[in-house]
Amino acid sequence: MPFGMWRRAAHSALAHGAWSAGSAFGPAARAALGEPRVAPAMILGGARHYAKAKKTQGKRRGPVGVSAAPTNAAMKRSVDAHWQLLMDAATPTPLEPENLSEEDLESFAEKAKEYSRRTMAQHREWQRDINQKIRLKRAALAALPEGFLRDEATKEDLSLFPLKRQTPMVTPPIEGFYEEKQRRAEEAVSGASGRDGPSR
Repeated sequence: MPFGMWRRAAHSALAHGAWSAGSAFGPAARAALGEPRVAPAMILGGARHYAKAKKTQGKRRGPVGVSAAPTNAAMKRSVDAHWQLLMDAATPTPLEPENLSEEDLESFAEKAKEYSRRTMAQHREWQRDINQKIRLKRAALAALPEGFLRDEATKEDLSLFPLKRQTPMVTPPIEGFYEEKQRRAEEAVSGASGRDGPSR
């Protein structure tokens, strides 16, 4: 413990009269700590002062902390009804150990290595394709005439994508599918349809 902390602890103990003259921290220790000679009456007076200050402290009338949050009755009934289901979902399912032979382990290791080689080859092919596209883009920008056209083409576009942008689909779009889906979702939220949620 640093000397400053020892000194503060010694001052506190002396003020409360915890150390006697015959203890290990007697007058010699007080002098070493730089404590001036204090009369017993002053030490007792300090103790009375601390005791008096303690009586004036206010008493706690209840638990200190955040008050209880209001609970939803319907949510509480749902949690109570499905409590065991929630506990089963949160409990991990023990897996039975598999007894694999040495031949199976070697076969699996070889298959893992082959999978790693193929995925790395796909990744490198993707990198080559991206680098080629970047080179073609830079060549196309360099081929533009100098001036306004090249400046506008090389300007960085920091605008956001439109929130309702259409993503490419595998099949042609179904007429009115999105509108019908939105209508069912709004009815489920407002309770107008009388169902628990939108039908799938």
